[in-house]
Amino acid sequence: MHHLINEFRPHQARETLRVMLHVQKRKRAQVAERFQLHLDKVQETIEEALRSLPEQPEAEDKLLVTKNVAAVLASSSEQQSGGGEGGLDLQSSCSAEDRLLCQVADWTAEAADGDAMDETGAEA
Repeated sequence: MHHLINEFRPHQARETLRVMLHVQKRKRAQVAERFQLHLDKVQETIEEALRSLPEQPEAEDKLLVTKNVAAVLASSSEQQSGGGEGGLDLQSSCSAEDRLLCQVADWTAEAADGDAMDETGAEA
């Protein structure tokens, strides 16, 4: 009798492991689904907040983010698809999001520099 039980143990362990992995997979899928729902809610909230903001033309001129995001993404996708010149392309090692954030930082710095120049020009 013990011999039969001992022969069954590897099969039992394998089935137990299979069930445990199935439970982990199901839990991870549920977590991913809940995360996606939260992400969608956050995106909707942000979009609603952006829509409810009053129009400020001078703020749009300073940041230029809303106007140039599509252009930046389009140009970065052209560069990644082979639109760049030959030789070593340093931008190919960066993602489109990284280039976009760098351009936003540059635009913000330029706007801040322009404000500083306007203030110094107004004071002088």
